[in-house]
Amino acid sequence: MRGLRLVSMVLECSGQSMGHFPELVTVCQAEVCRMLVQNSRAEEVGILSSTLRVVFNLFVSLKAHLKVPLEVFFTSVHLMLANSRTASSEQRELAIESLLEFAREPGMMLDMYVNYDCDVACTNLFEAMCACLGRNAVPRPSARLTNLHVLSVEGILSITEGLERRCRADVVSGAANGVTSASAGSLLGVDEQGRRAGGSSGVDDTAEAEAAAAAAAAAVDIATSAATRAGGSTADQKAVLARLSARLEDIRRSKQVKRRMAQLAVRFNETEGKHRKWVPFACDLGLLPADPTPEDVAQLLMQCHGMDKKWVGEYLARPNQAKYEFEGRVRDSFAGLFDFAALRIDEALRHYLSTFRLPGEAQSIDRMVEAFAKRFFATTKDPIKKQDTAFILAFSIVMLNTDAHNGSIPPEKKMSLKGFLRNNSGIEDGQDVPAEYLTAIYESIRGREIALPQGPSAT
Repeated sequence: MRGLRLVSMVLECSGQSMGHFPELVTVCQAEVCRMLVQNSRAEEVGILSSTLRVVFNLFVSLKAHLKVPLEVFFTSVHLMLANSRTASSEQRELAIESLLEFAREPGMMLDMYVNYDCDVACTNLFEAMCACLGRNAVPRPSARLTNLHVLSVEGILSITEGLERRCRADVVSGAANGVTSASAGSLLGVDEQGRRAGGSSGVDDTAEAEAAAAAAAAAVDIATSAATRAGGSTADQKAVLARLSARLEDIRRSKQVKRRMAQLAVRFNETEGKHRKWVPFACDLGLLPADPTPEDVAQLLMQCHGMDKKWVGEYLARPNQAKYEFEGRVRDSFAGLFDFAALRIDEALRHYLSTFRLPGEAQSIDRMVEAFAKRFFATTKDPIKKQDTAFILAFSIVMLNTDAHNGSIPPEKKMSLKGFLRNNSGIEDGQDVPAEYLTAIYESIRGREIALPQGPSAT
């Protein structure tokens, strides 16, 4: 408790100036965040309360350096506790109180929306937070009103009031300086036609069009406010708007792409990754060109985080047959997206296998490992001198990983270091790969499993 209070005091006193010291930022990113995650599991209410307070102070001070940890805390601590049926009422109230602190912080909700909800690789934190507060604001039928419901309503009101204050300030400052939202929109190139999202995508874009129009209107208001606060002549205001226009358009497009990625992921998973059923849909959404290349499809498979990794693996591992010739080229293009230059072969394979679930069929494994070996050999400065050696060793690592971490294999029957060295002797055209190199690989795999991903990754 005392340590948590000391950390909180340091953060409150130092503020954002702490971000100027890389060593302190590194400590906060690693040791402090790890300690906070551990303490968030504590059942004692006092420890949890102090932990959540440190989390808030940490991100007010260092939010520019802690994007990933903030996402982890929100999803696995705040939202999990607030929505939990097994957590105590005190724990849930503390989680909602912490969310309320974030909601009251000026600019935090805007930052959250821009940096998470508009990033295709991140969770929709602003949306999830609003949904969480909405669910907890209304008592269940026949249940009495509690402090949890009151806090949730206060959180919703804080978010709404923050938006309202921004809009009112923008309208007042814009009117006082003779700059309206319509004129700002014209300067930004965001007219009524531009505010309509898609329209020619061949899919139902009604909700998306409304959301995009609202986002564009809000963007214009923000840009207008920034321009008028800058003061100066109309030409100066136009210059400010012009500088902001690219960034605002990027934000709008990012949100649009993220929403369409979610639609595509649903279709991909429903059709189990069958090429003819999801690729045309991706083209209709505008995520692929009308005549996509294997490189286009490979890039989309890498970027669309909601796709089930099992079906991504099945798609990439299609047989080497004429009807799957395109998928085979996608497989090579997909492997070509990796840069293994600074990685040892087991580290490279671990990274490669984190992006899809390796199929169980031996021939499918063979095709995926072959694509990996080809790319690894092309980019590495490893002691391995031949592509065939990379293929044999990569396949051997997959087998070692299965053997070492399969609970059904008795310890005395698991592969030993001596056995691993023997299995890989003479694989370099009759020559041995250095024993110390193979030993390092063996120890790495035995110490940490190459965990194959399950289901879709979060978005």
